[in-house]
Amino acid sequence: MIEISTPLSISSSVRDIERLLRESPPFLEGGEDVNFPVSAIILKRLKEYNEALEHHSKPIRELANYDFDPMTHEMRLHNPRLIEPLFRYPDITQETLYLMRVTRECADVTLVQELDHLDRMERAKTTLRETLDLPDRRLNLLLAMIHQNGGKLSANKRSGEFSDLDDQEVADAEGYYRTAFE
Repeated sequence: MIEISTPLSISSSVRDIERLLRESPPFLEGGEDVNFPVSAIILKRLKEYNEALEHHSKPIRELANYDFDPMTHEMRLHNPRLIEPLFRYPDITQETLYLMRVTRECADVTLVQELDHLDRMERAKTTLRETLDLPDRRLNLLLAMIHQNGGKLSANKRSGEFSDLDDQEVADAEGYYRTAFE
């Protein structure tokens, strides 16, 4: 099964496409679940995303004859039979091609970068584990805090969550992190 992660701020059209993919027969052999974080790429390529959606919505807007009921504030559609085929049999070719490009970029670039990052963090953790006797949860947190602050443990985190570490241990953690990410 393929899952595509998107935050709720992304349009419902992307969620519709994702639902279509999830309900389609699996196209990956082996039956493994795969999660593609395409939302980050969609946000980077928002102009293309909007153009793909316009391909479907623009003809509907041009054909729809509607107004708003002043009493109920509801939309009244005066020509539903004319635009029904656009909803019943939508041409989502552009949306599908866009999603294919985004998914390919995710698989070819984003996932490769993420796997590289995870590998580097694991190398830093393995090396640091030889020096520090910390539970994995704290070791992961320490490296995450160093990563978030560009390779240094912030003074705030140093005096708070990691006040039990001495200066040499913090310097070692920062050094192992830098070595792993060089």
